[in-house]
Amino acid sequence: MKQTKKKKQVKKKQVKKKKVTPSAPPAYLLEIHRVLLDMKSEGIVVLDLRGKSSFTDYMVIASASNTRQAIAIAERIEEKVLKKFKRKPLGWEGFETAQWILLDYGDCVCHLFLNETRQFYRLEELWHDAIPLVVKARKYATRHD
Repeated sequence: MKQTKKKKQVKKKQVKKKKVTPSAPPAYLLEIHRVLLDMKSEGIVVLDLRGKSSFTDYMVIASASNTRQAIAIAERIEEKVLKKFKRKPLGWEGFETAQWILLDYGDCVCHLFLNETRQFYRLEELWHDAIPLVVKARKYATRHD
């Protein structure tokens, strides 16, 4: 009788599932968000694409009001992420016209649009099933470094 109780206990232990806690976004993603806030970017959206995309885990989408601002923001993002995290983008596009600037860091892709271009492409609608992340502005964008 003791053996059957032990077997049942063993089976119960094997059936228990471990809770999987989602990993936190990379720290440099929060720095990207901080730069976007500090430089007055508009409509900042951070999407969690883990399990929904094969090319990246996170997507940041934001708008600039003009080409100068878009280029300045993109350059500041590159500068801050390199300085603080020693990470260079794997690829970048769009600096020539600055209508849509893309910075690809592998696990995070940052899209910086002019307002009209963003309204035309509507990336948020394309990724409607992605989970938007809430980044607390006060915590990460309190000052310029």
